[in-house]
Order: sequence, then structure tokens, then C-alpha cells
Amino acid sequence: MYALPSFAFLFIQGFIIATLSSGIVAGISQITNNPGSAVSLLAENLPKASVFFLTFIVIQGFSKAVGALLQIAKLVIYYLKVKLLGGNPRALQKAKYSMPTNQWGVSYPGQLLIAVIALAYSTIAPLVCGFALIAFGIWFFVLKYNALYVYNITPETETAGLHFRTALNQLFAGIYVYEICL
Repeated sequence: MYALPSFAFLFIQGFIIATLSSGIVAGISQITNNPGSAVSLLAENLPKASVFFLTFIVIQGFSKAVGALLQIAKLVIYYLKVKLLGGNPRALQKAKYSMPTNQWGVSYPGQLLIAVIALAYSTIAPLVCGFALIAFGIWFFVLKYNALYVYNITPETETAGLHFRTALNQLFAGIYVYEICL
């Protein structure tokens, strides 16, 4: 359940603030003259934010997938440990042959934010759903490859489905926002 604070931050900062700012900034003079028209003005300007979210999904989808495949930071740390730090033979053996583990609290919130964006913009701009589907398809193959060949799934890192409940509850935030946007 440790993914909640980072998802809440991403949801508020990456979705709510970006959506509201695209609508409010465009018509701030109209809102100050007639505060009752704020809802209709947001309804007119909400589809304009879909371009931002479309590029956000494309960039996040491809960059995180490529980053998960390449794992450049872990490669640099590996060479620093082996070449520079050295140490005793046991430490070298552990640095060379230990497999990394997946940090679920880091990977879940970003993917859930993409799902929330796709839910909220599914009727406003359906093109966003297509790109989100492509991003999730790429992530599926990358995470499957990493689970089979890269990550060490130990009992300490196995969640046994406990994160599913958290992810489902966080997706309800997307459904609520979808209903508001509708």
C-alpha cells in the first residue's frame, strides 16, 4: 500500500492541475467577469488539454519501456561496484551475480496515471485511448521480459496480489474524474 502517496501526488499534480490550468488559463478573464460560466468554460477548454496528455502518454510509454529494458543506471552502478569498489570476493560475487528486484511502488503509480488519463479522456478525445493501449501493450511485453529474465522474484518482493486492491481503488479516482468530465 506504499504506492498511495506517490499516486496521489501524480494524480493531483499530473492530471488535476494540468487539466484545470489548461481550462482556467485560457479563459481567466471570462471567469472573473462571470463566475457562473466557469463550468461551461472548462467544458469547452477541456478537450484542448488532450494534446498535452497525448504527448505525455507517448513520452512516458516509450521512455519508461526503453528505460526498463536498458537499465543504464543499474549498469553504471554495477561497473562502479565491481571496478572501483572491489572489496572481498564475496562482495564481488554478490555484485556480479545478484539479480535486481522490481520496485512496485515506483512502477505502479505512473502506469495508473496513464490509466486514469485514458479513462477521463475516453469520450472527450478517444485518440488518447489508442495511445494508452499501445503504451500498455509495450509495458506488458517489457515487464514480462523483465520478470522472466531480469528480475529476481523473491518471497520478500512477491506481493501475492495485494497491490491489486490498491490499484483498483486508485482507478476509481479515474472513474470519478471521468464522470465529472462527462
